[in-house]
Parts: sequence; structure tokens; C-alpha cells
Amino acid sequence: RLAAFLLQEFGDNKLGKFRIPPNSGIATRLGTVREVVSRAMAKLERENWVSIDKNRNITLLNPQALRNFAGE
Repeated sequence: RLAAFLLQEFGDNKLGKFRIPPNSGIATRLGTVREVVSRAMAKLERENWVSIDKNRNITLLNPQALRNFAGE
């Protein structure tokens, strides 16, 4: 669900970079808890599909891998 959420938030942003809400906010939108979102986000970073800087700006490094992971 997180991959699909990120792709939806990405929308038409051709630069592939945008600011994301706190994990607790994402969790609320996805109907889960912050810890699950944190673990999932860490997995996406380990796979080098996304990069998140200290200001919560996320860069989609591999949108196609996210699409595949999300089942799109």
C-alpha cells in the first residue's frame, strides 16, 4: 500500500521529488500504524527505490520497481 501511496502522491511530478508527511500521517491515511510505515519505508530505501533526505523530501529512484511492487 505504501508504494501505491507514494506513486499516487508523485502524480505528475516529473522531477520525482516531493515532501512527504510524517509516517504517522501516512499510517492514518493507509489505515495502519506508524511502525509499519517506518519499516516499509526503510525497505524501499534499502532496495534503492526511494531516497529520503532529512527534510522528508523523497525522491523516487525507481518508479517502475514501485509500480511492480504495488502490483500496478
